[in-house]
Amino acid sequence: MRHGRLRIGVDVDDVLYVCNQHAIDMLCKDKNYLPLNINDISGWGATSKNALLDERIAYFSKVDFVENQPIIPGAKRFIEQLSKKGDVIFITAVGANCMSARAERLVKDFPMIPERNIMIGARKDLMNLDILLDDGAHNILGSSATYPV
Repeated sequence: MRHGRLRIGVDVDDVLYVCNQHAIDMLCKDKNYLPLNINDISGWGATSKNALLDERIAYFSKVDFVENQPIIPGAKRFIEQLSKKGDVIFITAVGANCMSARAERLVKDFPMIPERNIMIGARKDLMNLDILLDDGAHNILGSSATYPV
């Protein structure tokens, strides 16, 4: 902890913005598939049990996908409250072509967090944090945060 303030890393996809379900919905609409939902996914990344669901991953690298991900209800209030407890740092992994779109979206949706607190990259293990909030078990298990959640 630096100067008495916690350093709190917050993942973005499926923590602040709907990611997998949004991609599934777009996939079903684009391919005219029967409705699928996030409960059909059995693991992070390619499921290998359902090739149809694996097609959702292609959306993650599309700029319009990142620009239009729905914000999870309560996410803004959560970040507002969390920022009173410590320095919130967004840690998000997107493809190079989506980095600007992701940063612009975070700045617009979460103006209470300084732009300098947006870290884009997959190496979350390199971040010196007190707390990491992430939905990816691989990030939690590899985290050097004092309290990975």
